[in-house]
Amino acid sequence: MNISIIIPYWKREKQIDLIFSSLAKQVPKNIEVEVLICDSNSGGDIDKIIYRAQCRYKNLSIKHIQCENIVSQKRNIGIRNAAGDLLIFLDDDCVPNANYFDNIFSDLKFVNGGVLCGEVRFPEYLVNASNYYRYRDSKHPTFISYPYKSLDQWSFVSMNMVVKRDDFVNSQLFYDERFIGYGCEDHEFPWRLLKSNLKIHMGSFCIEHHEYDGDITKYKRKIFCTARDGMYVLANIAPDIIKSHNNLEFIESIYSNKKLFPTLMRTISIFLFNDYISNVIEIFLKKTDKNPKMYFPKMYKYVLLCSYLSGVRSRDEKFKKIDLGQGWYG
Repeated sequence: MNISIIIPYWKREKQIDLIFSSLAKQVPKNIEVEVLICDSNSGGDIDKIIYRAQCRYKNLSIKHIQCENIVSQKRNIGIRNAAGDLLIFLDDDCVPNANYFDNIFSDLKFVNGGVLCGEVRFPEYLVNASNYYRYRDSKHPTFISYPYKSLDQWSFVSMNMVVKRDDFVNSQLFYDERFIGYGCEDHEFPWRLLKSNLKIHMGSFCIEHHEYDGDITKYKRKIFCTARDGMYVLANIAPDIIKSHNNLEFIESIYSNKKLFPTLMRTISIFLFNDYISNVIEIFLKKTDKNPKMYFPKMYKYVLLCSYLSGVRSRDEKFKKIDLGQGWYG
């Protein structure tokens, strides 16, 4: 069995170098491994990094592919160019842990067919030193707690996924490239996987999410963009997915149905989830970030919910492609 590893890339030079190193140390004997770096002319030193890795890691066949700066398109072009029997999807800040390939092959024997999504962790030194990373890490399930659990469109992760190539190609399963802003393409995609009778299971193979210099301010921006861009597209092209999540359906109903939910209810929601209060809490969380005794998960949830609601209120039906991309991923 040969392997193709598909990595959508954008300006994460330090992380991609770590990914090359980790993969090269673990390549199984008698197995060909190609790494497809699906870029969008991001510039910087990526060409030098890839050339150096090609010279250093002879057990990896590293290829640099260019396309538009749309993460769905990057994954799709990886699928179309992949030669391996097995496809592994990683994000460009996801570094495989030790025994990565061994665990994948073990999981494939245990789970007969379908898609596997591996565990996502933040580096231990970050989790121990920061309440923000502690919170982020807590949102990912552990394999020990959910061994081979069936996943749905909300628990699926594209950043650490394994599937047999024929299952994709034969079913013509590709990511929807209408998701040109940030987020939600990896909710719509597993929705179609499940509809095509491909089961999704949690696997034991693990990556470390190397997000550097992260904090609640940067993360709430992601949530804002998800609500403004990705969820807006999702609600329009696949509204049934929204209906499968009670909390999201309620929020979307408040802001999209002006007849059923009048201005008064929206005003009340703004009062309860106030940006001023959220900003004060955000400042508090950043100042106490390194104090483990001052860890308050509900405060993080409140700030992120406020940011999500702000993103929903910022939607404009006249959005153009360039608008959705502004402020994120390029």
